[in-house]
Order: sequence, then C-alpha cells, then structure tokens
Amino acid sequence: GRDGEGRGVWGEGQTAGGDVDPGIQWFADRAAEINPEYFHLQYCISCSLPSAKCGSLIGHRGEAIDEVQRATNARVDISKKDKNESADAHRTISITGPLLACYGAHLMLMRNYNDEERSRSEKAPADGAQIEDLQRQLAELTQELGRVRGSGGGRPASTLGGGAAGVNSRRR
Repeated sequence: GRDGEGRGVWGEGQTAGGDVDPGIQWFADRAAEINPEYFHLQYCISCSLPSAKCGSLIGHRGEAIDEVQRATNARVDISKKDKNESADAHRTISITGPLLACYGAHLMLMRNYNDEERSRSEKAPADGAQIEDLQRQLAELTQELGRVRGSGGGRPASTLGGGAAGVNSRRR
C-alpha cells in the first residue's frame, strides 16, 4: 500500500497509540507540497448527494451549513430542490473559498452526512420493533372489536372506531 501498511491512503484518524493515522498524514504531506501562495486563491469544489439526504446536511434553518461556514470561512451552497424531482434525484453542493477552507468544509459536511446516515441505520431496528409493536396492538384491538361485535353488548358496531381507542385508522 501507499502508506507501507497495505491499508491504502485513507485511514481512520488516530491509531491506537495516538499517532496520526497514515491517511491523514498522507493528506498533510500533499498539502505541504503546495506552493503557500496558492492557499489564498479562491477555489470551488463541488459534489452531488441524493436530494433526500440534503435536509440533514443543511440542518434546521441552515444551522449545520452556518456552522461549517463559520468554522472554515468557506461558502457552502446547495442547489434548490426541484418540485418534480424523482426519488433518485441528486443536488449539487458547491464549496467556495481558499483551498484548505474548501477541503475542510467538505470534510465537515461529509462527517455530518455520514454521522446522520449511521444514526439512521442504528435507529432502523428500533423503528422495525415499533412497527411490530403497533401491528400487535392493532391485532389486539381487532380481536377486541370482534368480541364486542359478537357479544351484542356495548355500543353498536357502527359507532365503534370513532372513540378514544382509535380503531378506525382511515381519514375521511
């Protein structure tokens, strides 16, 4: 591998001993090779992400983007969502500013994006369990409704479902 350990260039950040990961060191070495005069020029890098994922990247009222811009002094623009876009539509993210500010902003955005994706994947099993619990509750309510209807007692069947139990889940 390029880093002498067979892992490739990109690593995990810090090694167990606290040393800088070879991938980060590789990136720093490339930056050190750049003429310092180039660091202050204006650059623009862009990438695209699924439109459905851009909301978490932007944050509530743009707070996540504002944080990245404050931390890096780069400008971050995300193209507007198309009203009629397909489910697999992508939006363009443009980052403008000094060279290292652009790459720093991109790193922060991708960290936020990947953290959100990880958080969603960790919540997925809980969501599945919640769906199963709701399905179980619905089955129990359906059985109870059957018993009430079959016993002839209580309220007439035509009024069931409008009460607090919420048996009737259709909206009119």
